[in-house]
Formats: sequence, C-alpha cells, structure tokens
Amino acid sequence: MSIRRLLPVLLFLPLLILCAASPSSAGAAGRGDKVVVYYFHQTVRCSTCLEFEAFSRKALDTYYAKDLVSGRVQWQVLNMDLPENRHYVATFKLFTKALVIEKFHDGKPVAWKNLEDIWTFEGDEAGFTNLVKEAVAAYL
Repeated sequence: MSIRRLLPVLLFLPLLILCAASPSSAGAAGRGDKVVVYYFHQTVRCSTCLEFEAFSRKALDTYYAKDLVSGRVQWQVLNMDLPENRHYVATFKLFTKALVIEKFHDGKPVAWKNLEDIWTFEGDEAGFTNLVKEAVAAYL
C-alpha cells in the first residue's frame, strides 16, 4: 500500500482517538449514570394498568424527552409474570402492578423507589404526572 493511501488514515486516526476519549453527555449515559423507570404489569391487564402505563410514558416524554434520547433516562415496560422478570419481583418486592425508579452510577444500581402512591392518582393525570416528574428529578 502506498503512503499516499495511508496518509488520510494516519491523519484521521489521532482525531478518532481523541473523540473516543473525550467525555460527553452520551458518554456519561454509556458509563452507566442513568435512571431507569420500570412499569411492571401482569399478563392480564385492566384499564387502570393501561392508564398508569400511558400516564407514566406521557410524563417522561413531556419532561424528560432529551434524557430519554440520550439514555440518561430509560423506560421499560415489563410483564412481572414472565420467568425472565421474576428477579425484579424479588429485588423490588413487588406484589402487583408498580412503577419503580432505579438509579445507576457507574453501571451499578445505587438506589430505587417503588412509587406506591400511584394508586392515589387513579384517573388524575395531572397528579400522576407530577408524581413521576418529581420522583425522576430526585434521582437525576
């Protein structure tokens, strides 16, 4: 291979190394500093279950859209009846539908909270949304 063909690669390589080593907001999320919002439901779903899921997602989309895109906030909807999700049931001590927020630092879970108050906001989208907004903010 001629030096003329290698020159662009050799000039580009240091730039690539510098970019990979520099911190960024996306890099912070990649290192594991994030908040995961889980909505747990059972196989049979009622209207309240669907409402809680919709209210949760709308609250995140409204107040944390940029964080969702960057990965700083993540949203997961999980069926707690499935065998692959049973470890969550044990970890978070779940017995029914739940909205749980978990904070990760350096890729490791450091805190979590089951927002048991969601049940007091059945049919109250504004109250439910505020609960989610404040709970996520407290973990960021």
